[in-house]
Amino acid sequence: MLESLKPKMPVLDALQTIVGDKGEVVLQYGGFRITVRQHPRFPWYDLFNFLVGESFQVWIDRIDGSLVIVAKQRLD
Repeated sequence: MLESLKPKMPVLDALQTIVGDKGEVVLQYGGFRITVRQHPRFPWYDLFNFLVGESFQVWIDRIDGSLVIVAKQRLD
């Protein structure tokens, strides 16, 4: 209950905290682009759980040999 009274961390800060040194988080097209740098240690579950919990749509692609996650806030 007290947890809900705490101010929320900005999304960019939360993503950077989750990803840490295992990837790179940048703002892109009104959303976020997350490049995976350390596949075996990447916090997949924590990242996707956070994004879905914050009503983000998520796409995954391979760009220049790296896995890239693009996330945008759901508009509906």
